[in-house]
Amino acid sequence: MKVILHIGTDKTGSTAIQSSLPGNRDWLLARSVYLPLTGLGIDNGHSELLSSLTQDALQALTTELAQAQACGYDLAFLSWEGMVRFNSRQIRLLASALGDHDVNILVYVRDQAEIIQSAHLQWVRMHAGARDIRSIAQPSGLLEYALAYAFLRDPRRNYYRTLRRWERVIPGAGFRVRPFSAANLLGGDVVTDLLQELGIADATGFLHGGKLTNPSLDVESALLVQAWKRDPAFQEQCDTLVDVTESMLAQNGPATRYFLDEKAVHNIRRHFRRCNRRLARRYMPGIAFPFPTENSCWRREDFAAIEARAQALARRVEEAHRVPTLIDSASGGNLPGRVLFTAGWSDPEPWGVWSVGTLSCIRFRLHRRLLNRCSENVQIALRGRYIADIASSHVTVNGRDLGSMDLSGPEAVIRLPIAELQPFAMVEICLAHELPPAPRTAIPMQDPRQLAFGLSSVWAGPLATDGSQ
Repeated sequence: MKVILHIGTDKTGSTAIQSSLPGNRDWLLARSVYLPLTGLGIDNGHSELLSSLTQDALQALTTELAQAQACGYDLAFLSWEGMVRFNSRQIRLLASALGDHDVNILVYVRDQAEIIQSAHLQWVRMHAGARDIRSIAQPSGLLEYALAYAFLRDPRRNYYRTLRRWERVIPGAGFRVRPFSAANLLGGDVVTDLLQELGIADATGFLHGGKLTNPSLDVESALLVQAWKRDPAFQEQCDTLVDVTESMLAQNGPATRYFLDEKAVHNIRRHFRRCNRRLARRYMPGIAFPFPTENSCWRREDFAAIEARAQALARRVEEAHRVPTLIDSASGGNLPGRVLFTAGWSDPEPWGVWSVGTLSCIRFRLHRRLLNRCSENVQIALRGRYIADIASSHVTVNGRDLGSMDLSGPEAVIRLPIAELQPFAMVEICLAHELPPAPRTAIPMQDPRQLAFGLSSVWAGPLATDGSQ
């Protein structure tokens, strides 16, 4: 059986590929592509298997592949970006589990001058200890210059050396190297391109993973994220600040994509030119150089101008951050911190909040982690109880009239297309009630408020029928 190992590299669509795998396993099986269940995660490929390489896990993989072959499958596919860092011992362990199967290595590669910058912006997003961006872009002093010099010539970006390491351990392996660029990928999409590599020409019915997964920061937002992660004062709110920033990027697009100047970019390309030629000569038949078209991936202005824009962005983020972010649900006494009660509500109580008057509105943002679990729609549910003879609410969501809904039962849910979210993934829900009666049995008679609906919880998540769970 042919086994394709997708060795993911930074910022080459690995997340898009891996987030699409679990939900399409049956689709792939129907097209004779076997996706092993051993160590398969929700959105990180076969990380659980390949990050540990335990004897039990490898034996389980061997057994599963044998069973798949016995069932008539002649192609299996595994993916994880961590394989790019495998040493010879780790490769040998995996190779032993694959036995006599025909091993083929698939790797997408990207111009080092681009990936070094893009990957570092991603690293800043993920790790508080990431190297300071300014110290790379404009180093000062001998130590910073030396560290920046080494950083920009990271040997892990030597694709030729990586593949030679795999080839030495698995001499009979086949290799397929695909340059990662919109012009080179089939349909300009890495997932569509991968399906072609798996021998699937017709992608009808294939469900792509969440398009919001693993967003890239621009330089301005990365500068803010780096500052927040290093400041203890922002520790509790850093996650939502980053989420607001990413929503702004999704809404407005990036400002500055690169932090290096032109000289630094040329130096990187000169350093890796020889190994890139060797990569093409050995692993890319008929191609002289993997990156024949070099993008102008450098900044066009002084770094101080980028820092000034970062400060302006910080003010916009702070303004949007005043609206609470809903990660999944909120109830009872947690409602005020997760939902903004903009008009028509009483003071919060331990169980929730009563609506007051004829119109009551709430606002909140949806966290990107929640949206990543959704395909095209998000489901929102408000739960609570009505007072006296009130039995329903007239519901409006982001300006769209949904009519009358009974929010006291489990059947009432709001299906909101992601395309109808307000800027920065915001949701505004208004509840209208006709002539709320004076409080009766549930509330003391002396309470003069016009109460109608008692909101006790808010929940948001993917639709069960949306293909996103």
